[in-house]
Amino acid sequence: MTRRFVTWHSLRNEYGNASWCIDGGMVTVNTPNGTKSAQIGGLPPEYLARVLMRELYYERQPGVA
Repeated sequence: MTRRFVTWHSLRNEYGNASWCIDGGMVTVNTPNGTKSAQIGGLPPEYLARVLMRELYYERQPGVA
């Protein structure tokens, strides 16, 4: 059995603080607002992490589109 290690990165911006990683072709973001993953496509992984972070932020804000 092989154990996989994942490197987590920190990210801070106008939407708060987050940790993100690349695992199995997916970017996963953890924030105080929740966790979200997306498949890596043509976007740089850090940019995709910021997009997911923004989505989590707005999903938690009542009445904000």
